[in-house]
This record gives sequence, C-alpha cells and structure tokens, in this order.
Amino acid sequence: MRTKDGVLAIPYDLFEVMVSEDGGKSWQQHGRRIRGSDDVRPGNSGTFIAGVHPSMVELAVGRWMAFGRLDGEKEQARFENRMPASYSNDRGKTWQWGMSEFPVVSNSQKHVLLRLKEGPLLLCSFTDQWRNWKSRKGLVFKSTIGDYTGYGLFAAVSYDEGKTWPDRRLITPGGPERKWISKERTPFLISDTLAEPVSYLTATQSRDGNIQLVTSRNHYAFNLAWIKARAPAPKK
Repeated sequence: MRTKDGVLAIPYDLFEVMVSEDGGKSWQQHGRRIRGSDDVRPGNSGTFIAGVHPSMVELAVGRWMAFGRLDGEKEQARFENRMPASYSNDRGKTWQWGMSEFPVVSNSQKHVLLRLKEGPLLLCSFTDQWRNWKSRKGLVFKSTIGDYTGYGLFAAVSYDEGKTWPDRRLITPGGPERKWISKERTPFLISDTLAEPVSYLTATQSRDGNIQLVTSRNHYAFNLAWIKARAPAPKK
C-alpha cells in the first residue's frame, strides 16, 4: 500500500512489513516473529502482525490495520475462530492484536483487504475454512425477499474504518447448482447460495471503478454498487 504521506508498505510472511520512505529506492524490515517467543492472543501486542498472509490498509487517522490467517487450532481458539485484526501506530514496527467479526481462514485460503477509490474498505474472504467445508456454517446475507445463509467467497464493505461491515454479498454468478473448478483443480458446486470455497485471493480496483478479484483459478469483476445491492432471492 501507499500511505497518505507517501510511504510504501508491503506485508509478507513471515509476519513482516517491508517499508520504503523514498519511493522504493531503499527498504527497511519492520517486525519479525521469533516462533515460540510470544503469546499471540487478543489484547496482547508484539513486533509482527497476528497471522500469516496478511492484507493491510491505512486508516483515516494514519493507523495501519491488517487482517491475517491462522492455521493452528490452538491459535484459532484464542481468537474464538475469528480472523485476527492487528493495529500499528508506528509504521509496522509494533502491533496490537484484536479480533475482527469475520470467520478465520486457514490452509489453502488467503483473503484480501483494500481501500476503494470511493472511500470504504473492502474485504474479500471465505465464510468457512476449507478443512471444515463438509461441516460448513456459512454467513447470513440479504436478498430481495429476506435473509439467507450463503457459503464460500464473499465481499464485505466498511464505511467507518473497519468498525462495522454492514454491506456483504456472496460472490457467485448464481444460477442452478453446477460444478466449477477452484484452486489446484479442486471441484466445487456453485449456485445462488454456494460460492468458491478455497483459493488465494488478490484484488485491485481498475480505473472504471470495477473491483477485479482474482482467485487461484477464476476472475470476478463487480463494483461497490453491486455489493450494496441485495441479491436476487435464492432459488430452492
């Protein structure tokens, strides 16, 4: 990301942030986790982002916020099986750990977090861990005739710097249940209520305002208005 004062920052494993204050000519490493030397749980702090494969944004007050992935069941339990949220006031040198309201993701999944040109924050992630897909719980989404439970890839938008995420939509072309292919030739069923369950995600917003979301195999394009609009009623 590029901050308002021109700093470039790239989060990457292991738990570090690479920072450039001269337009990319030179880089400094901020933070590194020494395994076994910390107690990663909400309320604690350290020199790294909680979780691997982090995505990061700058908040309006200049604070950095990052969401991470947790693979271990013990760590997930500490965060109540929710995606960890980390906050830094010193350009990634130290982080305070908390919890988001979203389900945790784990092996073979990677979320994406970015700020849209319209101002809100966008998170794209998954309702359930891939390893728990057979016993998936899903999330509640809104349709034109009421709430329904959807499963898999979704988008959520925050208008208050990550405090709440009122607009959410399952990212699926919908239609009758049919087979698609995901990460590493993994087959899955897609429908009005089923979306891609497993993939590594990356996203950007193109000049026309569309969000270009790429998974390990598929490409989705949508905009903020589409996320805010209620989905058609799922067909039973």
